Amino acid sequence: MATNYIFAPAGGVKQGWQTVLRSRSPFGPYEDRIVMAQGTSTVNGPHQGAWIETATGDSWFMHFQDKGAYGRVVHLQPMTWKDDWPVIGRDVYGKGCGEPVLEFSKPVSGKNIPPAAPQSADDFLQRRSASSGNGMRIQKIPGIRSHQKKDFFASQQ
Repeated sequence: MATNYIFAPAGGVKQGWQTVLRSRSPFGPYEDRIVMAQGTSTVNGPHQGAWIETATGDSWFMHFQDKGAYGRVVHLQPMTWKDDWPVIGRDVYGKGCGEPVLEFSKPVSGKNIPPAAPQSADDFLQRRSASSGNGMRIQKIPGIRSHQKKDFFASQQ
């Protein structure tokens, strides 16, 4: 009989942890275990996410972190299995509860994909958006006259 897993956030957004429940029957009874908590990591409240399995069979867990005014930051954690329980992040003390990692090797996809980063800047003086298409688009609207301002930062040098 297959094991059924429920991944559940617990403990609140800023100080929470990730709990997993498991049972041989979808109707229970279920056992529960904390499989990831902040521990000594700077990633507070590591929970509320999703188990991801790659084409190569590796397990990962994507979760949120509350960063106040910065919003909800997404993290990708390695996930391993110990005694039929998931362990998310790095199991520092060997007790089956992981802590979030800030750096780790990227998932193996079976393809040679070079590292990439999203567009991080845009030249707002040009009348086109960033090459990624994520920038602000400036359009000419008939009957509306636009003025191009001087670059503030260039005039400060």
